[in-house]
Amino acid sequence: MRRHRRIIGVFGSGTEAHEAWVVPLARWIAEAGFDLLTGAGGGVMSAAAGAFV
Repeated sequence: MRRHRRIIGVFGSGTEAHEAWVVPLARWIAEAGFDLLTGAGGGVMSAAAGAFV
């Protein structure tokens, strides 16, 4: 049986990280068992990728 991946995309400013919102969100996404999809840019996307543990 094929299992579908659960993916959440996080996109936003490429210059501002907005870490107060993004870091807790990315950690929740990881803890909830989702995969993370970003635009691979700086700012919000870089902060999300760094916090995704």
